[in-house]
Amino acid sequence: MDVETGMRQVDEAVRNNVGAQNYDEGTESEYRQVLKEVESIAGGGAVEDVVRWISGEVRGEESLPSKNAVEERAAQICRDYDEEIPSSSRLANA
Repeated sequence: MDVETGMRQVDEAVRNNVGAQNYDEGTESEYRQVLKEVESIAGGGAVEDVVRWISGEVRGEESLPSKNAVEERAAQICRDYDEEIPSSSRLANA
């Protein structure tokens, strides 16, 4: 899955479960940046896994996962793909 497709799925989950009023440009930008990092580190399959997790959190908890929670899960998914996270990545300390 590419980042744009993933963001459309996240956007849809947010609109249908939380409401767009709670989803500001900052949060959307943070999620997009994390997905770009994941794509560059571990590829489209990992992006799909992160999108599935974010969307599941939105649907199940009816709230937006925090930036830190998304970064932590994204880093774990990259590691699950046996990919090393570069020290320069925003996911390096997650």
